[in-house]
Amino acid sequence: MGDIAGLHWQASFRCPNGGDAFAVRLPSMNTVTIAFHGREQPVEDGRLRLHVGTAHRLIFLGDPRRVVRGDFIDCRKDSVTRCHRVSVAFHPDSARVLCVPAGVAHAFTDLEGLFVVDEPALFLPDVSSLVREDRLPVVQEHGHAASEKLYEFLGEELRGGSLAARGFPLGEMVGRDDVWDAHRSGADRTPDWEPVDGIGGAGWQRNLVLTSQTSAKSGVIMMTEPGVRQVVDHGVHPYEHGAYGIHVSLEDRLTFLGDGDRVARATLVDCREGSPTLHAKVEVEFRPSPFRQLIIPPGVAHALQGLSGVFTINRARPYLDRHGRYPGDQRTVEWPLDRSDYPVVPPHDGEPPRALIRHLVEGERALLRRDHPVLPAPSG
Repeated sequence: MGDIAGLHWQASFRCPNGGDAFAVRLPSMNTVTIAFHGREQPVEDGRLRLHVGTAHRLIFLGDPRRVVRGDFIDCRKDSVTRCHRVSVAFHPDSARVLCVPAGVAHAFTDLEGLFVVDEPALFLPDVSSLVREDRLPVVQEHGHAASEKLYEFLGEELRGGSLAARGFPLGEMVGRDDVWDAHRSGADRTPDWEPVDGIGGAGWQRNLVLTSQTSAKSGVIMMTEPGVRQVVDHGVHPYEHGAYGIHVSLEDRLTFLGDGDRVARATLVDCREGSPTLHAKVEVEFRPSPFRQLIIPPGVAHALQGLSGVFTINRARPYLDRHGRYPGDQRTVEWPLDRSDYPVVPPHDGEPPRALIRHLVEGERALLRRDHPVLPAPSG
């Protein structure tokens, strides 16, 4: 967007995932957030948000026919486009990322029922003064990239640990200041854990979600654990898995985002060697919800149905085998849906060291190190 330096669209890294579905890869050791917005109340409070210490990378997910409006003002003291204003209209699209630099005020309207994925990058200041000129704030945006430790401290604080990052404005990262842990505030009653009967270790786990104290219709999912995250855009046409997938050493942690009235189905088969529920088969019906994730342990075959119009967030977690090893080959074992002679795979339940997660993240990043074309600004 030529009128504001650094504000631009960039292609996301996504690959085909069957039919008109795509998987967007998000490898990071740092926090990723997903904002969700209720359908009942218009999401347009008229306030521009200005973050001097956070740059945002935003992916808008939802009905591709919808139109979102974004308004931007460059408030950076030394910017060549200082005080320039831009208004754009665009459609949700997992194929591209909107990059908003620190110091550029921004506001979005018409977000009802949509989801916004953000990979925030934190920066530390040289100064913290705020000067007003021409009735617009003029800021010195922070210029020193924060270390991985700050993200760790913030994640620990959000999960109820010590205030190791005391004084850091959390609103810089999540985009708003009026939010609390939805579970602790009582706005959300999702249980911490709800097992899937019949398969040990499978179940629904509560997500860390920030909402207002009075309503859970809108909020922010905080993905503070490092790893290779993936957003699957299942498209608008019927989407079903054509075979079981079995991850030998990866635990799937799936959050389903979409119309809360839609019913989807997961079929699980335990293929873990030595499991007391070996070859047990369970079918689970569920509705999309930002407040919980489905845990599928390594070695449990799974197939999903009824996901058209739904977005799946996978925060896969690696596990070691009984000898403390992690396999280099991570191909998914596929098994036909109509075969009942299910395979048996070796168990992987050893906790992964942080060094392994970093290795996987850096390996994924290496695949993404290419120049992404800057997409043309949408009309509006």
